[in-house]
Parts: sequence; C-alpha cells; structure tokens
Amino acid sequence: DRPLVVCLMVCAERVALALGQRATAWRPGVLTPLLARRRLGQMILPALAFIRRAPRSALRVGVLLPLAGSLGALLQAVVLAFTDVGDLADVADRSSGSGGALALALGGVFVLPASAAVAVMTMLMVEAMIERGAPPPHRELMRSTWERRRVIGLSWVVSIMALLGLTTVVLIPVVLWSLSRWAVVVPAALHGPHPLRRSARLTAGMRWRSLGVAAVSVFFTSVLPPACGIIVLLLTDLSFAVVNVVATTVSMLLAPVGGILSLLQWADLEARAGERSAEASTDDPLVPVAGSAG
Repeated sequence: DRPLVVCLMVCAERVALALGQRATAWRPGVLTPLLARRRLGQMILPALAFIRRAPRSALRVGVLLPLAGSLGALLQAVVLAFTDVGDLADVADRSSGSGGALALALGGVFVLPASAAVAVMTMLMVEAMIERGAPPPHRELMRSTWERRRVIGLSWVVSIMALLGLTTVVLIPVVLWSLSRWAVVVPAALHGPHPLRRSARLTAGMRWRSLGVAAVSVFFTSVLPPACGIIVLLLTDLSFAVVNVVATTVSMLLAPVGGILSLLQWADLEARAGERSAEASTDDPLVPVAGSAG
C-alpha cells in the first residue's frame, strides 16, 4: 500500500549492507581464497552467487538428479511388475510406512549415488573455477569425477547409514552425532587420506555448527524445490505437470549448493586448524623460530 516506504526500506538495507561489507572487508559472494575462515552467511551467499553466475554449469551437474529419479521410478515399476517384490509390496500395503520405505529403497538405488556424484562434481568444478577462473569442460569434469569414484562410494555409504538410522527413532541421536562428526568427509577424501579421521578431527568442538550447515544444505536441496512447486500450485492455475517442471528445474539449479557448502565448511575448518597449529608451534619453546638458527 505504501510503495515509497518499501522502496526507502530496500534502499536503506542495501546501503547498510554495502557499508557493512566495506567496514568489515567481507565479500560474501567471493570464493577466494578457498582456505579461509567463514561464518555461515559467508558460506551460503557464495554458494548462491555461484548459481547466479554459472546457471548452465549448475544445470549441467544437477541434471543427474532427475535422470536418476526417472531411472529409479522405472526400476520400481519393473521390480514390482516382474518379481516377487510386487507381492511383498501388496502385503506391506503401498499406503503404509513399510510400503513407502520399500519404494524409497528402490528409488534410492539410483538417487543416492547420483546425489553423491553431484556433490563431488560440484566440488571439483568450484576448485577448477578458483584455479582457472572458468568451469572445466564437461568431458574433463566427468573424467575427474570418475577418477574419484571411491569418494562417491564413501559418500553413498554415509548417506545409506544416515537414512537407515533416521528410520529408527532410537538411532536418531547416533545418526545426528555421526553426521556432525563426518560433515566434511567428502571434501576431506578429495584432499587427503583417512577422510573419516580427518573429518572427526576438524569438526571437534564445532559439531553443532556442522549440523547447522547440514540443515541449511538440506533446506536448499530437498525442501526449497518442492516448496517452490507448491507455491506455484497454490498461486496459479497451472497443471501438475508444469508444477513438477518448476520444482525439477529449481532442484537442478540448487543441487550444487550442498556440495559448495560442504567444501566451504571443510575449507573453513582447515583454516582454523592451520591457525591453531601455527599458534601451537609459536608457543612451543622447542620449535625453532625462523631466522634464529645459528
């Protein structure tokens, strides 16, 4: 009702943000340097800025998810129609929790590995863009991802363990503890040996923060896309097919966000660990100080 007031509020918000960035030297949309301390906002905004600046690259990676979902749906239809699992599904009742779990398990055969591949591809693409200033060619990205198939397998195993644990109420605290402990296991596996041990060391003392970053990642990759489809469905007269297209497109665009957040969280924790190591070596009298030899 008062467009002038709204306009003034938006202008004031932009001015405050610009002054805050200038005063604190905070550049939220910049990914470089990679190994640097970051707050949560300094992880989210670069991830979204990447989507805005390179939407074609995001779609090129995110297209794996709807493709995997289609293959999973096809597998469900084939298995239920031509095997004894169809009789099991009838007994379990498709509308019940057990029937839904069976359908999710069949779909997850393709979706979970595809999600792991998307995360690894995103991390490799972001690091290549930092080094070269441009995303790598698609063939080179696919070859690099295939060379890291063990990392994809590790991410897939962690996801399976998390999903199995979340289906059992008693194991939910154990799953949350494990997720916070292994929050950066994938980027740690890309950059060195013993990723589980390295992730546990990096996240020590930062477990709640790690869970918060994971929750933000789940929101952008799993909650926001269907929410956009529901909003379109409620506000327009478009068909369900169009709504599904909208939700799928948003899902493909936001698919790399999870990988970017994981990579930036690993980089933040590595930077903090490096600072602690430098302080410890400076305080240790047994460590020789540079320039004091002789």
